[in-house]
Amino acid sequence: MRRTQKYRASLVHIPLFQQTKTKDAYMNRHEKSQFTFNQTFLSILAIALLQTGLPYQLHAAAETAKPAITPPEEASAAPEMDSVQSQENSVQPKPSTPASSPKNRLRVDDIVITGTWTPHTQKDSPVEIERITGKMLEQAGATNVRQVLQDVPAIELRPSAGGFQTFQIQGLNSKHTLFLVNGQELIGSIEGATFTRDLLASPEIDSLEIVKGGAAVQYGSDAIGGVINIRTKQATQPVGGTLIGQYGRFNTVTTFAAPEFRSADGKFGGYISAGVSKSDGVDYTQNTPATNGVPNFSTKTVSGNFDYAFSNSAKLSLYSHYTDDDRVSRGGTTAASVRTETTSNNERAQTVLRWDWSPDAVSTLTIWGHHQTFQNDSRTKILGTGVQNRLSRFTQELWEPQFQYTRQIGQQHLLTVGGEHDIRKIRGQNFVNGSNIRDLTESAGWFQDEISVMPWMDLVLGSRYTTNSEAGGFWSPQTTLLLKPGNFRGRFTYTRGFRSPGLDELSSAFIEGGFAGIVGNPNLAPEKSSSYTGNLEYYFEQAKIGASLFRHEVSNLIQFVGGTCPASGLASLPGIAAANCFSPQNVAATTSQGFELEAGARPVDWAYFETGYMNLDSKDDNTGQSLFNRSRHAWKTRVNVTYEGWTFTTRARYFSSFGFADANGNGRIDRNSNELAPSNVQVDMRLSRTLKNGIDVYVGADNITESRVPVSTSFPLEGQHLYYVGMRMTM
Repeated sequence: MRRTQKYRASLVHIPLFQQTKTKDAYMNRHEKSQFTFNQTFLSILAIALLQTGLPYQLHAAAETAKPAITPPEEASAAPEMDSVQSQENSVQPKPSTPASSPKNRLRVDDIVITGTWTPHTQKDSPVEIERITGKMLEQAGATNVRQVLQDVPAIELRPSAGGFQTFQIQGLNSKHTLFLVNGQELIGSIEGATFTRDLLASPEIDSLEIVKGGAAVQYGSDAIGGVINIRTKQATQPVGGTLIGQYGRFNTVTTFAAPEFRSADGKFGGYISAGVSKSDGVDYTQNTPATNGVPNFSTKTVSGNFDYAFSNSAKLSLYSHYTDDDRVSRGGTTAASVRTETTSNNERAQTVLRWDWSPDAVSTLTIWGHHQTFQNDSRTKILGTGVQNRLSRFTQELWEPQFQYTRQIGQQHLLTVGGEHDIRKIRGQNFVNGSNIRDLTESAGWFQDEISVMPWMDLVLGSRYTTNSEAGGFWSPQTTLLLKPGNFRGRFTYTRGFRSPGLDELSSAFIEGGFAGIVGNPNLAPEKSSSYTGNLEYYFEQAKIGASLFRHEVSNLIQFVGGTCPASGLASLPGIAAANCFSPQNVAATTSQGFELEAGARPVDWAYFETGYMNLDSKDDNTGQSLFNRSRHAWKTRVNVTYEGWTFTTRARYFSSFGFADANGNGRIDRNSNELAPSNVQVDMRLSRTLKNGIDVYVGADNITESRVPVSTSFPLEGQHLYYVGMRMTM
């Protein structure tokens, strides 16, 4: 279960009719030494902000940075471009070099909101952030979020046998990664894997932002491995919207309607998205009808993002989301008498109420109220008999109030303080012996000081104290140094964090997916971590290169171990054998370290290229053995070409071999066909044509190489090519 902390950061909600002195205080603390903003430019900027409503779009918790090189599809203000993105790009802190100038193709001076919660130019973000825009989602033909996350070199996605999805960021697994929507965490995880299959690539998505490495202060102590945040759009047009229809192989159909509106005075607006995605599923072993590799599924989602400005400095926002996901999968052996069929229903409901207030030109107060529920209902029957032999329900609930106050102090300090109180509940129910209900509370307070040491040096100091009803109290300090002479940028961060055991690990007792029992362990100790990251970048006029080093140390690592459930726990799970009952244990200390290389270029206005490589060494410190489901080498690239209404995009990914299963139970990765997955290459392509009246038609194919990846020794290889056609209309 994803614990605290959210992708905090909201800092800075900039008032709608912001005064000149506010802009100076928040964005140009080294005005005399760094930038020169004359009165004419400030007047033009103020008018632009009034017209675009940009200040109200800089609200999302931890609104993170854009990529240092803006892809070509975002360099123009074409109607089909994401509206919010185009407005952000319209603000330039250096007016001497217009956006249209050939020497400014990279647009590295765009104003962004970073992981420190304060506005910076793109090059001056203290936190290294990967960013996937809504336009990139569109060009990838993605129907769910996972399809584009896999293009980030630092991320490896692995399907698990229970219908979950596992993530690794720089070698650290899913439970060490906070998955957020608009800065609020998504709950719903079991056995270190996350229910993210219901996250459709809705047109409401403005961007996905990925923070790699420890982020104890900005994003909470549980973000040992990083943060993935989905930012949704806000309405910008009086009347507008998007319609999407896509059809692909295996009768995969995705449709979306996303209208938006904004009142004439700009005070009230709303962005609504509703969609359905369904498929017949994929059977990778058609001649052996034991299992269909991808379940038959139907996912329905609806969400809304509304805001109202009471005054020039006060705004109320409401975000609400509901998803209903149904899946049918088959398992067992080829013998009809032992083949099973599991029907799984997942429901997620999330509501976030937010109040932004700027009492003066140099301070901002934000208050949130967040409620979320997640429920997984699984029913399994033996085919041919109709008898249901597994019935289980897993429910999580989160209540969370929080606040954050930010104030500029002089020219050198930007101080942020905040606090929160979480109330979490979990219920594991097997429909036979009733339910197991448990509560957990957690409170936290934090501060951060962003210090302008010199015009070319910033220092960010922060700390968080968290107290947990089960695990006690912990301090989580963080230090970040940013060096920024000329076109060179250097970022160095140290973070010490922890992750308290979740309720699903401490006390739950339920049946997962109809085949495995989960019993909590009340004696778990918190995981502790230390993260060291360094990043170097150099910017050319039309290109960027970068390199990063990282090292993440985790002690008291919690893992689910089979055959470890106590007799009392097994008694509450009828029909589950001891070997198929899993319980969490503090079993290891791990180290994940390595480096990343990246490059991007836009040599001409109509072409963009980016590539990245990660070298990873993840080991169990006690045994010296490499960790499962982690490739030593990962390489990913994207090429985008736009010419006279045509857009061609290709994406390629390479993963070296990795251990995927301990077939012989010796706790090691033995280099044989049963335990080691082969290296694989995946290639996607998409071609689109822009017609009149905001209509795009497109055709594409994913995984044209038909690369397949094993899930476990008892499940078939996952991976099939998927072709599709579609249409997108923007009004």
